[in-house]
Amino acid sequence: MTATNRWSYPVARPTSNSGFTLVEACAALVIIGMFTLFVIPAAELKPDSWYSYPDEYLKTQSEAIRMAERRTMISPDGELPDVTFNEKGNVNRAMTLRSLRHGTSVIIELGGGRLVFR
Repeated sequence: MTATNRWSYPVARPTSNSGFTLVEACAALVIIGMFTLFVIPAAELKPDSWYSYPDEYLKTQSEAIRMAERRTMISPDGELPDVTFNEKGNVNRAMTLRSLRHGTSVIIELGGGRLVFR
């Protein structure tokens, strides 16, 4: 059927309803979900001790304060130096850790044992 008016040409109306259905959309989401479920975990990288160092540092420092006793943080891979905290959370010595591979430095200050990143 065509619609006409005085100033325009006849316009043909679409007769087929072949669009993207809800079933097709759900199937696409299932396929994408399966892809992310199996492929992304396989590509996960091993955590680097340089990036986990600040978290482990703060955890050990807060444990020393909470338990009111000396605590020593030992690097699991031996790449980074050990740090000892007293019962107030202060470090035993100040130091600067430099990573040539990552191009950053971590400075451990005396006193409160604050970490400074550069």
